[in-house]
This record gives sequence, C-alpha cells and structure tokens, in this order.
Amino acid sequence: SIPAGVTTESCGANTVITGVPSSVQNPFTSKLISLYFPQNITPSDVAAAGGTNSHGLLSSYSNSYPGTDKQHMGDLRIDHDFNEANRVYGVYHGSAEDNATSFVSFPYTGLGLNQTFRKNGVLSLSYTHVFTPHLVNEARGGYNIQNEYKHDNTTVTQFLSSIGLSPAEVAEYDTTIGTGAAMYGNPNVAFTSTKIATFGDDSRNSDRNLNQHLATFGDTVSWQKGRHSLKIGADFVRNEAQDGFGSTRNVPQSSMSYSGGNNLVGFTNFLLGNAPHSYQYVELPRPATDVSNWETAYYAQDDFRMNSRLTVNMGFRYDRYSPYVDKNDIMANFDPNYRNATTGQLGRYVIPSTKTLKYMQYTESDN
Repeated sequence: SIPAGVTTESCGANTVITGVPSSVQNPFTSKLISLYFPQNITPSDVAAAGGTNSHGLLSSYSNSYPGTDKQHMGDLRIDHDFNEANRVYGVYHGSAEDNATSFVSFPYTGLGLNQTFRKNGVLSLSYTHVFTPHLVNEARGGYNIQNEYKHDNTTVTQFLSSIGLSPAEVAEYDTTIGTGAAMYGNPNVAFTSTKIATFGDDSRNSDRNLNQHLATFGDTVSWQKGRHSLKIGADFVRNEAQDGFGSTRNVPQSSMSYSGGNNLVGFTNFLLGNAPHSYQYVELPRPATDVSNWETAYYAQDDFRMNSRLTVNMGFRYDRYSPYVDKNDIMANFDPNYRNATTGQLGRYVIPSTKTLKYMQYTESDN
C-alpha cells in the first residue's frame, strides 16, 4: 500500500507517487540524498532527458566529474669494478600511481571516485667473482614488488556519521555488522524498481588490496677445462600474492532492499525512514587471499669442442613448481564428477582443512 503523507497521481490504471513532503521525510535519508544523490536537476533537465515534469524521472543521466591520474617514476643504476676479480651491478626502478577515474556508484555522484594507489619496485643485482681466468662465479638476485590498494572514499562508520547518526547509533550499527563497519564502502540500498538505481558502492573494489611480491636468487659457475666449457647453476624464486577480492563478497558493508515495484513505494518507504523488507550483512567476512609458492631450477651445460669445426652442446635442466598454499586455507575446488553414494547428489567441494568450513557459503533445502 502507498504510505500516508505522500502525494499521488493517477496514471491510467495505476497510481503513481509524485511527491514525499520534506515534513514527513526521515532526517537521515534526507541527509543521505542531499549529500550523495545528483543535485541541481531542474524540471527542464528532466524533460530534455525524455522524462516528464510531473513525475520528475530521468530516462537517462550523464555527468562529468574531475578525476586524477598521477604517476611518478625513477631509476637508479650502479656499475662498479672493485678490482679485476670482483664486479657488482645493480639497477632499481620505482614507480607510483595515484588514480581516481571511475565513479564509486553511478549516478550517485556524491560518493565520488574510487581511489587506486599503486607502488612498484624492481631491483636486480649481480656479483661476479673471477677465481681464475678459467673459473668464474656469478651470483644474482632481486625482487619485483607491486602493492595496490583500491577503496571508496569513506568507511561505513564515516558514512553513517556523515548522514547524521550519533556516535552511539553508529557504535550500535557497527556492533551489528561487525568487521564490515571498518571497511571502506557504504551500506547498499536496492529499491527493487527499474526507475531508481541501486545505491551501491564499488563492489569488490570498494576495499581491496592487490599485492604481488617476487624475490629471486640464482648462481652460475662457469668453468673452462680443456675442450669443455661447463656451466652449472641454480635459480630460486619465491612468489607471494594477496588479493582482497573475496573479502568484499556478499557486501560485508551491509545491504538492504525495499520492495514496491515501479510505483515507487519502496523508494517512498526509504524516504520515510521505514524498515526495508530485507536486510543482509556478512557475519564472518573472508580474509584476503594470501598465497605463496616456490619455483626452483637446477641446470648444467657442457659445450664440448670436438675439433675446430664441430662443437657438441649437452645439458639438462630440472624445474620444480610447488603448488600455491593459502595462509588462511580459503582456497577450495569444486569436484563436479563426485556422486554421493547415499543421496545421489552430484558435486562436492574439496577444501584444504576444517579451517575453511566457516568461510564456505552453502544452502540447505528440503527439495
């Protein structure tokens, strides 16, 4: 039913809500709209966009917003011979980017642009030692690091404070949704109407770390012995990666939905401060994916000069890549070919340990 205190208009067989007087609007939702909804849209703007003045609806909307994309880069190189037997070489490249070019939740321009901060560092070092003219050792190492953080402009707690909730009310809300309150982003509001866009955040990128770290070390011995040119060595690589993609799964910042269809009853209930018909939060958000593995390689090569016109190259290499291991045991796989012998149900999840169970989402059904 249409809430009391609003104005309506007959539109054929339907009754359409045309206004919610400010005197009956909830102060929190009114503040939210004044801060985060598009502002200064006149009736002529609505008409020009194909809407109607009486209903105040836009069929399309576009807006320009100043963004930023700043990058800083630098390089450093060192080449030094201590003496004829010892030489070092090193090069470092660093870069950083501060980017804000996409809306957090269009068309709610008041939420601003999503922020992306990225830092990269690449270091390569080598040390060459000449034991004799026929025996040389080269040790090399380095790292490649990228740290990236994407986030919205306010945390849930800051957002709630901005629309007028008292510290005590914010604390109560924070207690209800737990960890999600400290995350960047905001509560999502869906109006179950094609006429009103969902008030969202930047979804998986609302609060997301995306880091990759690689460290490497290797050593090669070159030995010239008679007609043999031997090379023997090994390489070791440590990979680490963190990704917060799963941490924002199912909107831990909380979400709510107002039913009512396209006659704007849901949006009207929102304006009046009435309770949504459904509310959701994530009791235990998943931690970020935090994986690591090792890559190792061992090799030997012999270039054997049989005579002045023929050289035989012989060698072998052994590579080993260990599987990625997640620090929090949240990596899981789905086995679609498994059939439960008792129920006949197809499929099962394969998980690393019982630590994973508390982060799994599943649905029980009587069907």
